[in-house]
Parts: sequence; C-alpha cells; structure tokens
Amino acid sequence: MAASFWESSHRRTWLFERGALERAYAQMEDGLAPQERHRLKVYFTEQIQKLGRHAKVRQRVIATANVLFRRFYTKNLLCDYDPFLVAPTCLYLASKAEECTVQAKIWTRMQNKYDVAAMLEMEMFLIEELEYSLVVFHPYRCGKTIPTDGRGALPPLPNSGSVIGARRPLMQILADAELQELTKYSWSLVNDSYHTDICLLYPPHMCALACVYTAAVLMGKELRPWLESLNIDLDEVTNITRELLAYYESYKQGDPKQMNELIRKTTDFRAASQQQQGEHSAAAAQRAPPLPPQQ
Repeated sequence: MAASFWESSHRRTWLFERGALERAYAQMEDGLAPQERHRLKVYFTEQIQKLGRHAKVRQRVIATANVLFRRFYTKNLLCDYDPFLVAPTCLYLASKAEECTVQAKIWTRMQNKYDVAAMLEMEMFLIEELEYSLVVFHPYRCGKTIPTDGRGALPPLPNSGSVIGARRPLMQILADAELQELTKYSWSLVNDSYHTDICLLYPPHMCALACVYTAAVLMGKELRPWLESLNIDLDEVTNITRELLAYYESYKQGDPKQMNELIRKTTDFRAASQQQQGEHSAAAAQRAPPLPPQQ
C-alpha cells in the first residue's frame, strides 16, 4: 500500500470533482432516477455491512468493500451487473486487499444466490474495471502518523496547505484536540459516510474532520474556532456535513416496499437487456456468411 495518500492511486485516480461525477451518473441509461440510484446504493451498502459483520471481519474491510462498490458503479450500471453479486465480491476482494482474507465460499454461502465460480469471474472483472487500483485510505486511520512539535502543532504535509494532513487518523485528531468524548459519535458518522459518495469526492482526512465537527454540533460543542486554526478548507467541511445530514434525512423517508420495487425494476431491466443482446447476437449469426467448404 502506498505510504502517502498524496502519491496513491486513491488520490490520483479515484477522487472526483463533483461536476465530473454528476456527469458520469447523468450519462447512465439505466432507467433509474438519481434518487432511486442513491437508494439502491444505500441498500447495498447496508448489505455489505451486514455480510461483513456476519463474517466477523474488521470494519476496515467493510469500509474498503463499500468504496470498491461505489468505484465500480461510477463506470457501470446497476442494471447491467447484479449488485447481489458485486457486493459480496467487493467484500471478498477487500478482505484480500486488507490482508484479512475470507474464502469465497463463505461469502457465497451467506449470500446464497451465486456460486463460487460466478464470484471468481466477477472478481477478475471487478479488478479490471477498478484499473487494478485497490488502495483505499480511510478516515479511521489514513496511514502513518506525523509527530507533533511538542506543543500539539502539526507540520504541513508536502503539497498540502493543511496542518492536519492526510495521514492523521480520526482517533489522533480527537486526542490532539482533547475531544475524546466525541469518539463514539465521530466513529459512527464515519461509518455512515460510506452510504454516500463522500469517499469519492473528498480526501479521508477531510471526512474525519467533518465527522468530528458534526459530532460536536450534535453534542452542542463549539468547534468553529478550532477548525479555523487548522488551516483547512472550511467549505469542504461544511459540504461533507451537509451530505451526511442529507443522507439522514433521506434515510428517514425510506420505504421497504419501494426498495423491493426498485430491485425488481433493475432485475427486469437487466433481463430485458440480456434478451435484447441475445436477439442481436442471433440476428448477427444469421447474417454472417457461410464458412467455405473444407478441401
């Protein structure tokens, strides 16, 4: 794994400008409205969480699987590749990437829809679509920590104006600011951030800071002066906080019946697409010239 976030494929390849990500989604002809696509991704994020906990893997494996899942669907349609296969395959691949391997048969046994052969085939396709870039930095722990100057101040990282830096883990940020009482809420907010596209839009250390700030607001603590002293982009912190609050608002409006209808909609779309492709292949085979007779 790359020692530095700034030099990693995570930063160079898999962080998007919001406009670019929205354009990529707008070009997807999957018959889904943006809100429907969002709800489906939230649902499968929860499925990844449930499968991961059932397999008793570390939270980091679950988080990596969620990031890989969202990366994959920036380039592919939910209606083309069944999320019920992609989600457990992301967990299987994440367990390898995080050196906590769980055998494929365990995932397929829990998911009970596809066999091992289908998962291994999807794994190869997943790796290819992810451009062989499986490095994921997380807000929990973003890499090696940086020593302080003895007074709690942090030196800036190369190519970064932030004195917090991209290698500061969430727990150390809380300890340095003497905000350990926010640990539980901050950690939960980081977990919930994977239900959104925050991991595709913002560096992990900014997500960590935004979660600390949001936790402070929920507990009635004033952290604005502290944030201003860190030499970071406060607009980014605000935007991440808004994304989290928007997720919670949409989550409250969720309806299990609507989710079943969405899953059925994607299944029908996939079946129709496969049937159309089969008809095109058959028509092409009929138009193909006959092979010359063998001598």
